[in-house]
Amino acid sequence: MRGTEPYGDYQKNLHTFINTAFKHGAQPVLLTSVSRRHFTDQLIDSMSLGEYPLAMKQFAKTHNIALLDIHKKSMELFQSLGPDLSKNYFLHLEAHESSNYPNGIKDNTHFNEYGAEAIAQLISNALKESDLPLKRFLK
Repeated sequence: MRGTEPYGDYQKNLHTFINTAFKHGAQPVLLTSVSRRHFTDQLIDSMSLGEYPLAMKQFAKTHNIALLDIHKKSMELFQSLGPDLSKNYFLHLEAHESSNYPNGIKDNTHFNEYGAEAIAQLISNALKESDLPLKRFLK
């Protein structure tokens, strides 16, 4: 098996990370995973990441850890863009368009620079909308 189970090692790992943060005096904030670009019948598939976003939400609630639901916000963004425009945020390159991908690539998980900036802005906006003390450091 590759990876972790959402309600097994994944949550155990979260617990380790959170305890380490607290031990060093940090105030942790969890962010659910960014949605993948996975449309079915014009709607983005909310289960493209399985139960990991839900497992993180449950963990955050159980342990009273601040959480930003970036999975939901990114799904809303990609849904608003639709199947065609949302491609502009991901690594969708034709052959010879990039020396890094001479054969091209159609990757609906990883972002291009434009997509990475959009997601960073989405996270920044989520912080600004939150009641977290961290937001005072944002312009």
